[in-house]
Amino acid sequence: MTLRVSSVALALVALSACSPKPSPQTESASALSAVTGDRVDCAAPAGPKTTADELKAQYGKDLVFGDVGGPEGTQLMGAILYPDDPKRRIDIVWWDDARTVVSTVRARGEDSRVTGPLGVHVGTALADVEAANGKPFLISGFGWDYGGYGDFSGGKLSREVAGCHISLRFDNVSGKGVVADGIMGEVQVTSDDPRVKAYAPVVTEISVGWPLPTGVRPSGG
Repeated sequence: MTLRVSSVALALVALSACSPKPSPQTESASALSAVTGDRVDCAAPAGPKTTADELKAQYGKDLVFGDVGGPEGTQLMGAILYPDDPKRRIDIVWWDDARTVVSTVRARGEDSRVTGPLGVHVGTALADVEAANGKPFLISGFGWDYGGYGDFSGGKLSREVAGCHISLRFDNVSGKGVVADGIMGEVQVTSDDPRVKAYAPVVTEISVGWPLPTGVRPSGG
């Protein structure tokens, strides 16, 4: 079943909507990403005002419009960049039916080789993300639809610094991590918790997003 963007896209960038607006003195988004190869950051491959027509003109046949997987098995109407190449695939969702206001840009999948902010990529270890962020951070408990997402408030990956909401999702993909009480399900844990370290999570998804602007009517709204 294909859903309109409204409620599901709101869930994807809920933290963004609650975060303070970036200060004019904050570090520029372009400084947060390695500029080699395919990347997802606050300016690439799309910014908040990049339209579908602009992306199509830039990428041509490498961009197709269609369903993009959302939370809880939902499907969002968006676009897929490099749909036939799992190493390069990037999903893009707009807030509005006219596809003029970007909601979310995302890279995921175990084969992804897309670079995210501060050089983070799928497979980056938890300790390396802590180092990039400059401090430990909060993570929602693992093992459910909204589990494993980092909250980087006050760090280098925060919206205050980046200018957009950066979302990294973590999970154990090796099958060798230790599952301990208190880190699974609807809880919140810290990245430096020994139980989390023992679980050995790595980045499984990278996304950036922007809250719904005032005056923009979301799809299906």
